Amino acid sequence: MPFIKRVIGLPGETVSLDNGHVYVTPPGGVRVRLEEPYVIKGVDGAPVPTVPRDAEGTASWVVPAGSYFVLGDNRTVSQDSRFFGPILRSSIVGRAWLRYFPIERIGFLDRPTYAGLPTRPRASPTALRPYAWVGSSATIQLSMLRP
Repeated sequence: MPFIKRVIGLPGETVSLDNGHVYVTPPGGVRVRLEEPYVIKGVDGAPVPTVPRDAEGTASWVVPAGSYFVLGDNRTVSQDSRFFGPILRSSIVGRAWLRYFPIERIGFLDRPTYAGLPTRPRASPTALRPYAWVGSSATIQLSMLRP
């Protein structure tokens, strides 16, 4: 069964969780806190904190070559890279472009940009081009993930 997750970390980047926020550090670059308005909001109207989800409480990952770090928008219950680690590129089977549920939020999905991280062209047919996809939803096939 496919799941929709956001591609947050690219090969070679470090993704870390600190005080409920997500940070990305490109290789040789500066650590950047992601502003994520798409994350589900709590009763106070603020995005819910992003916290570790595995048994060890891992809060930092270096994304290996050929892999991507993905997160769900409903961070409190999402089974994502915090739980199973970075995923292989071959596990990504498409890009979500339309939201149809909940019905009051129906519409096309934009590709967010993140201040402090480089933007790259969207047109590359060869792979997920960094930051054209980061933050965009990708459909991943969990049956293709490592056990």
